[in-house]
Amino acid sequence: MKLGICCVYFYGPESEWLLELQLRYIASTLSGYDYTVYAAANRLQPELRQILERTPRVRIIPLPLFNGEGSFEHAYYLDLLLRHAADDGYTHLAALDADSFPLLPDWPKVLLRRMGSARLAAVLRSENLDTHLPHPCGLFMERSFLLERAPRMLPPKSEILSDASFQEFLKETGQRPDTGIGYGYALWKSKEPWLPLTRSNRRNPHFLMAGIYGHVFFHLGASSRGRPWFYFDYRSRVSLRIGPPLTTIPLLWRLGPWFEERYIASNMRIFETIVKSLRSNPDRFLSSLQGLQGTAS
Repeated sequence: MKLGICCVYFYGPESEWLLELQLRYIASTLSGYDYTVYAAANRLQPELRQILERTPRVRIIPLPLFNGEGSFEHAYYLDLLLRHAADDGYTHLAALDADSFPLLPDWPKVLLRRMGSARLAAVLRSENLDTHLPHPCGLFMERSFLLERAPRMLPPKSEILSDASFQEFLKETGQRPDTGIGYGYALWKSKEPWLPLTRSNRRNPHFLMAGIYGHVFFHLGASSRGRPWFYFDYRSRVSLRIGPPLTTIPLLWRLGPWFEERYIASNMRIFETIVKSLRSNPDRFLSSLQGLQGTAS
C-alpha cells in the first residue's frame, strides 16, 4: 500500500500546537507505512508553513489561488490535492481536516478489512443531521474510486441546482449540500456501497465538537471558525429558528441577534474547555472520550 493523505491547512491564531499534534498522530499511527502528507498551504501562517516544511513525509503542493469564498475554497484545494496524489500513483488516498487526525494504529488496514467490497470509508456526522455525506475530516478510499467516479467535494451551487439527478439525490437522501456532497452523490448515483464511520465517543463534551468516528478518526471541529455554529442547532433550537424573523419586527428586532450571540458564546466556552484539555494532555483526553480513562491512545 502506498498512501497519500491530503489536507488543506489553515488555522486561527496560536494553533501551532494543533498542527504538531495532528502530525504526531499521523506518524504514530502509520509506523511502517509508505505514506506522504499532501499539504495545501496557500493561506497558512509562515511559521506554521515552516513546521510542515521540516516534517518528514510532508509535501507542500503549489496550488493556484482560489477565486471564491467559504467552504468552496477548502473543497477546491482538497480536490486538487487528491488528484495530485492519485496522479503520483498512490494506491490509497485519505483526506483529513486541519483539526482532525487518526487515533487507531494501523488504521488503513483496519479500514480495508471493515470495508469489505466497498472502496470508500468516511466520517458520517449523523449527529449534525448528515445522512449521505462522506465528510473529509476522515476519508479513506482506493485510488480507483477517484479515477473512475471523478467526484468533487463540493460542486458549484449552479451545477447542483441545474442537475435534475443531483436534485433527486438530495430529495431522496435528505442530505444538505456541504463539503463532501459530491462524493455522496457519486456513491448514490453508482449505487456503490461505502463504510460510514459514525460517532463512537463514550463521553461527549459537545454533541459535535471533539468527535471520534468509527474508533478511527478524531475531529476537533470549529477550530477554523470565528463563530462556532452548527447545522443541527439551527434546525432544532426554537430560539435560533425564530431569530431571523424577529429582526424584522419592531421592538423585537434585537432579540434575534441576542439569541444567536448567546448560542455562539456558549459554544465558545465549550470549545475552549475542550482545547484546554486537549493541549494539556492529549493522550489522556482522547482516551477519556473513548471510555479508556487512564489508558494512552
